Amino acid sequence: SKQVNLLYPDLIDKDNSGKEYSIDDWCKVNSFSHASGSTETLEIAHIISKGAAPQFRDCVWNFLRLTHEEHMFQHQKGWSEFLELFPHLRPRVERARRLASEKGGGF
Repeated sequence: SKQVNLLYPDLIDKDNSGKEYSIDDWCKVNSFSHASGSTETLEIAHIISKGAAPQFRDCVWNFLRLTHEEHMFQHQKGWSEFLELFPHLRPRVERARRLASEKGGGF
């Protein structure tokens, strides 16, 4: 299997010129749940929690776009169960953890 470079920029985070999106622009581009594809009741979910690392609260690489229900499921059940249900999100979650660690977040 092909190894994913976890530090390579995620295409959902940058515009065509390679500039990282603002939060508003990121939300416009990511107008659906990354988990289910739903467009209802969307929220920004932080991969590295705001409480654990407030310095990453406004970094789009630390965001997932989820429905309210999916966001609450992740909070209630944790990443392990969430990623069992939505395994296609594992590379993004692992990448955010790696970036946070590289940027001194201690993860």
